[in-house]
Amino acid sequence: MAIIDFLGIKARNLKALGEVAQGFDQIRPMNIIIGRNNTGKTALLDAVAFAHRPSDHPDLGHRDKSPTVELAFNVRGELAKQLRELPSIHKYRMTFSTCFENRLVTWRADARSDEGLTDTIAPETYNDVNANGMRREIRSHTCDVFRDMKLIRLSADRDIKPEKRPAAFPAITQPDLSHRGDGATAIMTYLLTNAVVGNVSHSYRRLVEATVLEELNQICGLDGGFKRIHALHTSEEMWEIFLDDKRGTSVPISRMGSGVKTILLVLLALLVYPVVFYKMSLDKVIFLFEELENNLHPAVQKRLFRYLTFPTECRP
Repeated sequence: MAIIDFLGIKARNLKALGEVAQGFDQIRPMNIIIGRNNTGKTALLDAVAFAHRPSDHPDLGHRDKSPTVELAFNVRGELAKQLRELPSIHKYRMTFSTCFENRLVTWRADARSDEGLTDTIAPETYNDVNANGMRREIRSHTCDVFRDMKLIRLSADRDIKPEKRPAAFPAITQPDLSHRGDGATAIMTYLLTNAVVGNVSHSYRRLVEATVLEELNQICGLDGGFKRIHALHTSEEMWEIFLDDKRGTSVPISRMGSGVKTILLVLLALLVYPVVFYKMSLDKVIFLFEELENNLHPAVQKRLFRYLTFPTECRP
């Protein structure tokens, strides 16, 4: 079980969230936020992003106040078992049981530093040399593990557009994929075109040409039926991704509906970016997807959400 399965995240003074800590009592493998407009749904996603890397989000304060975040773990059950098996803790397991087990441990941080974590562990542990070492071990195997994960976000305002080819493009190793979809064309062009692919593995190219295309068609259903995905140099500086329909007509992504773009961005985030550029499995990545249902037919929504519900089926 991943360490994030034990995590609770709450924020104060962050966007619409005021002095009272609000957020998630416990993060689940898949979390769905439902609510009316302007009720703080995006702020909850911002809280997760802020918890992951506070110094990247210094401007999220509520009414000019400095935001803070709390990362909380209940040291019990499977988490306590994992920690107890660590050599440095197992040696002093009675101290661990007395000072930490069955307690809620909370670390707090603000936007000034990613390292400025303070904890709420029982005061008596500060007088115990062994317990102090355990405090560092517990942080290392909880907060630090969470902070070492990668985060990929797609906001509600997203798009796939033609993009320029940077001068150093052939040497690029980790192009950015922004929450608005910027970089998607560059990434797929990087993997699809011989002129840009450099030393990229042929299997990565097939990941886009075959796997991504197949899953796109599965999710789109009758609205899909695309035969090929490829990149074309459309002008002196611009590249664009094209899909060939059943009749063999090449249609640029930029002229397609936002629903197809959303599905393609989700597949790029799930199937391509973590494997090709992070070299990580999906359980080491945090995905924040906002309003995926926008402009999708109900049947397509259902297939997309079912696809996301079974992550083992979408692992390359």
